[in-house]
Amino acid sequence: MIRLRDPVTREAIIRSYTPISPPEKPGFLDVLVKIYFDTPTTTGGRMSQAMDALPIGHGVDFKGPIGKFEYLGRGLCAINGARRRVRTFAMICAGSGITPIFQVLRAVMTDAADPTACKVLNGNRMLEDILCKEELDALVRGNEGRAEVLYTLTKAPEGWKGLKGRIGADLVGRHCVRDEGTLVLVCGPEALEKAIRAALKEQGWPDEQVLFF
Repeated sequence: MIRLRDPVTREAIIRSYTPISPPEKPGFLDVLVKIYFDTPTTTGGRMSQAMDALPIGHGVDFKGPIGKFEYLGRGLCAINGARRRVRTFAMICAGSGITPIFQVLRAVMTDAADPTACKVLNGNRMLEDILCKEELDALVRGNEGRAEVLYTLTKAPEGWKGLKGRIGADLVGRHCVRDEGTLVLVCGPEALEKAIRAALKEQGWPDEQVLFF
């Protein structure tokens, strides 16, 4: 969690972020922040624009780690302290919601002895909006038997060979098959989470097999 003051109003702004720095490298904390600027029709992100306006060397307040999910390795995870085993992670995200998904995917794929399978459904507007794409593709290489990352774009360029359209009931139904050994991890904008919650409920997924970051 990060807290800073709006450079104009001096109001405190608090947002939760998932670090993307690897846990085996202590002493550093890398945070991925996508800046949402104001447009003629929409208001941008208060936190991201406030961070963009900060001078180099300016301090911000951190608190954490917080959250209810912890991946302990090799299919073992803890949710609110209760341990459970999974065979597959079905990961659904959009935009900067990739960060907690990326952390779990990396933890699984960098352990050659981890048998857990991961399938990521990653939605974005345009190709250049995909965050951590090189890193995601690198994690899949050599792990094709247990890892798959599917990208879907709402404004795909000519020649795009990936999926097209928003993540909704159709894509979830085709790429997120219900199984008792699967845990669905979801992170993204409120509209995405609302759509996914409805789609999974319609497909019969029980609440205990779905986790929203």
